[in-house]
Amino acid sequence: MSTTATDPLVLARRDDPYRADGELDTCDGCGIMIRWIVSAKSGKRIPVAPYPMPGNWGRPIPGYGEGRADGREPEKTGPLLVIHEGLAHHWKNPPGTVEGYRAHFADCPAADRFRKDR
Repeated sequence: MSTTATDPLVLARRDDPYRADGELDTCDGCGIMIRWIVSAKSGKRIPVAPYPMPGNWGRPIPGYGEGRADGREPEKTGPLLVIHEGLAHHWKNPPGTVEGYRAHFADCPAADRFRKDR
């Protein structure tokens, strides 16, 4: 597949204000835009939502609210991966003053293809 200047991913990468956090890409499973960040704990790359969001959402957010594709209850808070010194740190239920990334696995319809047996 060739990429051109009109490719949404090319344009998003060019104008990405969060490029220091990790590289934009698309999910091989569902085709949605994601960002690759590096875990402080394992040093491995983690696929996350492309742009950060605040913690303590206060109301369901798109993709995590009413009509979730996975049938689960809407979320108002949840874990974020917060970038500190270039690495992602896991933070459960952060306050609204904290900004971070949601793991893409939480809502990827093809997540089961990528799970490793533990």
